[in-house]
Amino acid sequence: MDGPVEPGGGEHYDRSVEPRLSRVENDVRDLKDTLAELKTMVVRMDARLEAILPHLATKADLANLETKLGAMDTKFEARLGGVDAKLGVMDARLDATLPYLATKADLADKPGKTYMWGILAALLTAYTCGLAALAVLK
Repeated sequence: MDGPVEPGGGEHYDRSVEPRLSRVENDVRDLKDTLAELKTMVVRMDARLEAILPHLATKADLANLETKLGAMDTKFEARLGGVDAKLGVMDARLDATLPYLATKADLADKPGKTYMWGILAALLTAYTCGLAALAVLK
């Protein structure tokens, strides 16, 4: 039922238009309220974006970072290769040395310091007695 509100030719407009117009006015009022809320939200979103965007990385920043990481990876791989070589040398030295080291069982069979000092004292005593015996015999 679309038609002009007041038809031409001096006739008065149709009174059934008033309820429709009232609904349109209410809808416009609701739209204005909704737009005001949306405007507030957009302002908050804009402020948040303005605060966050300067701190975000660009594609160029990420490309530079990727380049730097690639260079660091190359250096790390080179150093790791050197460490692997050194570990190989150490492993070979250990393999060559370990068979000749004494175990706890081997050391348990060896005499202790006290025993060795006792043997030395006994030998010195015997040597002294031997010298004294030779002196008496002469």
